[in-house]
Amino acid sequence: MPLLPPSFSPQRPLFYVHIPKVGGMSLEALLDDCFPAGAARRIEHHPDRAPSLQDPMPLLSCYFGHVSYRFRDLLPHDTTVFTFLRDPIDRALSVFYYWQSLGRDHLICSGIPQDALPCVGLTIDEFVSRMPRQARAVLGNVQTSYLGSDRPYVGSSPYNDTQSTADFDRAMKALDEMAFVGLTERMDESVASLCRLFGWFAPTSAPHVNQTPKRPASSKLDSRTRGILEEWTALDAALVSEARARYDEQLRRLPTWPAPEPASQVEFTGAGPMAGWGWHRRQQGSHGWYRWTTQRAGLPLAVRPGPVQVTLDVLATIDPAQFEGLQLLLDDRPLESRRSSLRGGAMRYTATGEITLPSSRLEIVVPQAIRPCDRDPGSTDTRVLGVAVSRLSVRSTGSGWLSWPWAS
Repeated sequence: MPLLPPSFSPQRPLFYVHIPKVGGMSLEALLDDCFPAGAARRIEHHPDRAPSLQDPMPLLSCYFGHVSYRFRDLLPHDTTVFTFLRDPIDRALSVFYYWQSLGRDHLICSGIPQDALPCVGLTIDEFVSRMPRQARAVLGNVQTSYLGSDRPYVGSSPYNDTQSTADFDRAMKALDEMAFVGLTERMDESVASLCRLFGWFAPTSAPHVNQTPKRPASSKLDSRTRGILEEWTALDAALVSEARARYDEQLRRLPTWPAPEPASQVEFTGAGPMAGWGWHRRQQGSHGWYRWTTQRAGLPLAVRPGPVQVTLDVLATIDPAQFEGLQLLLDDRPLESRRSSLRGGAMRYTATGEITLPSSRLEIVVPQAIRPCDRDPGSTDTRVLGVAVSRLSVRSTGSGWLSWPWAS
């Protein structure tokens, strides 16, 4: 009997240790795609984020957030854990300039240490030299702290300036116990490898979420400031160095899973997991779950050649012209579709087509994608939106079969 990808459940969940500014929000977006609505939960160490600190923990299939490795002690014994690590100087710069971009008021709401708030009005050189204790706590060995702490960081802060060799030894043990350790400097490859390990659809590139704007390159850092940061992050540097040394061997051990089971119909819903490109994260409205597309969104199909019927339900658009100009493409070939009205102003598109390739792609294309903030002066939504999709199904109408690379 062939081996199958891991199947995550409340009894055997997945836990992602999200260390700040290692590309973690991009990974959270990936996890949101790989699990159905309600199966994954974001957790935090900040006491003011009380909804994430319930006791006992709800039983879910996936947990992620800014909590230490020891949070796994609150989860079932068979929990699978992974994390990503980053060059510590790059991480320190990303943290500092990200905080600068947010401003003081936002940082207060975010729950960072109050005595670090003055960093907003300082350069990084000034912050390091004038406030060394506060700077070291947030720019120093944070990765060692997250993996090496003996506390789960539920209701307490991970930021401190006193990491020890005992913390480092525990962090190294955590590396030994994890199923996967990715590297931010090899982000796309790491995400593809993570997806291969778990039998998920791998995007062509990692989603880019929560990037730090206007961050200067580390090569521009003042030599004195760099020297101080290198001293403060020495444990993190050793931890990342060990992860780099293990990385290629980790990739060589990745499994090859059998193809998904074929079916006569595959269906995407807004509440379900997503394998594809050009989609925003799911949302819930009065008509249920849905996802916005960008101007071009697609899904992969593993198919046997033959005729298929495609049904697409669209809840809303930003502009009526997006309804009018929507196209369904099968391997870049436009499908002739008919449109019918549903309740609440929604639209259903129905089309037929012919599969000719063993590995195909179905795409939704609109003539224009629009930012809500460009249409509504009161909106702060800067996403580029196509149409809001609640359901998309592909059904074989001949003797063929289809499969869709869903998460387990």
